[in-house]
Amino acid sequence: MAMREDMFGKWYWADEYDLYERGLIKEPTKEKFEAFMRSEENEEMVRHRTGKEVGGW
Repeated sequence: MAMREDMFGKWYWADEYDLYERGLIKEPTKEKFEAFMRSEENEEMVRHRTGKEVGGW
């Protein structure tokens, strides 16, 4: 499982309802889901290139 998570990100298995139930998106719509996944992909690219977390945590 870690291999898929490394390749596709932490939420690779989730759909819009999973993200909504966990409070990661405000509405369980495809648009909110896609926007969340794009932001996760962008953060992962930054982590990969710089070795740093996004957001300063």
